[in-house]
Parts: sequence; structure tokens; C-alpha cells
Amino acid sequence: MTLGNLDAQPAALRPDLLAPSVGAALAAWTGGTSLDDIVVAEIDPQLADTAAFCERYAVRLDRSANCVILAARRDGRAWFAACVVLATTRADVNGLAKRHLGASKISFASMDGRTTNRRTSRRYYRAPASRSNSRSTSRRSFGRATP
Repeated sequence: MTLGNLDAQPAALRPDLLAPSVGAALAAWTGGTSLDDIVVAEIDPQLADTAAFCERYAVRLDRSANCVILAARRDGRAWFAACVVLATTRADVNGLAKRHLGASKISFASMDGRTTNRRTSRRYYRAPASRSNSRSTSRRSFGRATP
């Protein structure tokens, strides 16, 4: 399966590209999407910039998205949230995300706060339901996505 010029493979076949928490979530997966339709592609972590990623891997900007990790706080409690934002839009962190999460304070999480294994540059995709048998790709969760 390809996305632009990326070679995407079922995530279950490439555990070396998965953060341990993602591997555990896939191992326990009972969702409606087949595991064969959840794919991963290895990318150059130096290409985290959206424009650079799209250019290098021939992925259209209107078919790409970014996953931003937010640090939210309220009443002495702190938590993280991942927000997937289309590359052609801006993240409304202080408005929509803050309200949706019920946070009193919100900010972009520091890299040290996001993960301990530094796999945030991996791209995870989910094929659209209409193509579930064709292994075409369409979504990244924890990375760059196409809707």
C-alpha cells in the first residue's frame, strides 16, 4: 500500500515502528476497523514540518494532517490530549480545544512531556471504510493523516 511515495504496511506487521502503548492498543483492538486497515509508514523524523513532509513523500497538503499533543490543566489535575488537525487549517488551541477538553489552562506539550521513547515522528494510517479490502490508506493517528 502506498500513500504518495510512502510504503505503508499493516501496523501489526511492523511493531518496530510502534510506540509500546500503540502496540498494546492494537493487541487489544476490538474496534470496527480491521487491523489490516491500520497501517504504518516509516518516515524521516527530520521531516516533521508539514510542507517538507508533503514535498518529500508526495502527499498533497489537503490530504495531510498533524497531530499536536496538548497539556491540559484544571483544578490541580493535568493530562495530555492528542489533536489531529488538517494541514490546511489552524489548531484553535485556546478556544475549541480548551473548551472541548474542559481545561482551565492549555498549552502545547513539551517534547519531554509527550513521550519517553521519542516515536512521535511515526506515521499511522487507517484506510477508509469503502476501501477496507484494497489496503489503500487514508489516516494517521499519532502523526500525519489524510482524511
